[in-house]
Amino acid sequence: MAIDISRQTTPEATVTIRRQLLDLASHYFQNGDHYELLAYANLNSLLHSLVTRLAWRLLSESEKASKATLSDRLNRILDDIEHHFTDKILLSDIAARENLSMTYLSHLFKDHLGLTFQDYVSQRRFDEARSLVERTAMNLTDISLASGFSDSRYLAKVFQRHLGCTPADYRNRIAGQRLEVTVQSSHAVQRILSREESLKQVTRVKGEE
Repeated sequence: MAIDISRQTTPEATVTIRRQLLDLASHYFQNGDHYELLAYANLNSLLHSLVTRLAWRLLSESEKASKATLSDRLNRILDDIEHHFTDKILLSDIAARENLSMTYLSHLFKDHLGLTFQDYVSQRRFDEARSLVERTAMNLTDISLASGFSDSRYLAKVFQRHLGCTPADYRNRIAGQRLEVTVQSSHAVQRILSREESLKQVTRVKGEE
């Protein structure tokens, strides 16, 4: 069975479900008499709201098949980009391999990933370059080539646009942060909230509604 849940959930439904979640947590952390029964009652009420207040419907067999086909296609395309983003990769090449028009493929990216094809590839290249700056001692020219940028000057412009600094400055900043974290971690102690403290947090959140 496949279910399609609409993103157009009403604000009232969101508020109700949030309140029921907080009530569930509140009864659990209060640990009062019969708190298990109260928590189960809250849970049943929450499940009822999820079923009746969320905009959902069962998908037909044809809709399930269509969604599965679309998901497979997107996974193939993203896998294709993952293996070739360091090379010259064009929308037209992927469209040809998938037997799609460039217009359809452009809309596919924008509708399902929230980015244009070029923005997605550029972001993937930047993520790779940023990771290499953080994790390695590679020089900027090698990082540029390894992440798909044409040269180190263009890489510097991208870093400036995303992070407001050069790759070298970013590397120095990361090195300083690692040193600070290392010092702090030697004194760090994991802290788990007690039931009483957890209840205070839940009560505070409920009071902010």
